Amino acid sequence: ANGMVALSAMLAECRQFFLDDAANLLGEEAAAQLTEDQTNFFTYVYFNAGEAFGRRQLAAKGLGYFRPWKGAEPGHNRNARFNSLQRLATWQAFRRMDIFGES
Repeated sequence: ANGMVALSAMLAECRQFFLDDAANLLGEEAAAQLTEDQTNFFTYVYFNAGEAFGRRQLAAKGLGYFRPWKGAEPGHNRNARFNSLQRLATWQAFRRMDIFGES
């Protein structure tokens, strides 16, 4: 149970780092229009590769960093974008299946 609480806290912190960066880099209005998928994807990027990496990607590519994967899988788990897309797809599948009774 303690591990899940710690993981939840770390994800919440990464989410807040992203939301703060989105407001600063994209503007308050654009940040207010973020979709749940965009927010979750970037939360995973920040979690997987760190706040500085996530901020650099957001500054350089904007929301365009969140796009479908094209090409072969990397063959390792060190690609933050691929890893975050996988995590997002898992989260989306859980929501569709109503695994946690959210509907």
